[in-house]
Amino acid sequence: MKSMNALILGLMVLLASTSSCLGADDIDSSKLIVSGTGVASSQPYQVIVTLGVQTSDASAATALGDNNKLMNDVVEALKDAGVAEEDIQTSRFNIYPQREWIDGEYSDVITFEVSNQVTVTQDLSEEIDVGDLIDAAVNSGANTVESIVFRLEDSSDLQEVALENAVEDAQSKALVISEAADVKLGRILNISVTPSVTPVVYSKAFGAETALLSSSTPIMPGELETSASVTITYQIE
Repeated sequence: MKSMNALILGLMVLLASTSSCLGADDIDSSKLIVSGTGVASSQPYQVIVTLGVQTSDASAATALGDNNKLMNDVVEALKDAGVAEEDIQTSRFNIYPQREWIDGEYSDVITFEVSNQVTVTQDLSEEIDVGDLIDAAVNSGANTVESIVFRLEDSSDLQEVALENAVEDAQSKALVISEAADVKLGRILNISVTPSVTPVVYSKAFGAETALLSSSTPIMPGELETSASVTITYQIE
């Protein structure tokens, strides 16, 4: 009988202890988790234009010769427009055979295509219009414009501003929620940061006819944005 009473007493103590632990966990788990996002923008300082010349012929040598002449004209036109030679770099050169697919099989006729592309890097602070550069290149023989990319000089400061805005956004949300729920915010238990998003760039491919239809191709750099997000965990008192 005594052993039975001791067992019951032990179980009561264990249950009391378990209840006490559960109560402490409940208090610790009273949390509010909020997320915030922030953005910051700035004007780009540099543009990178990738353009080139594509030619084709039944003779690889003829296609190459035609391409070389046109590309030399394009490079000279870019220089005349104010681009320094060191800011013009060959980015791709290809010679490859092409066969048409006719009635379920390749044609016996082979056409050789030659593609030569250059990348032009230009600071926007200089008095050179990007649209004028494209026009000069196209009017001298360029027939492909693969991309136009705008870059920031240093995105670290912009990312810091975006991060600050994200924290403010999260704190503002936490305050609104706590007041609406009639609870008091306690200390911050955790803050997690999502890596900043790479600044958005403008990139577009278009044919030579786009520039030829306009006296000056309109290219507008606008502003680049970077964003950040944070998640903050508060203890509720």
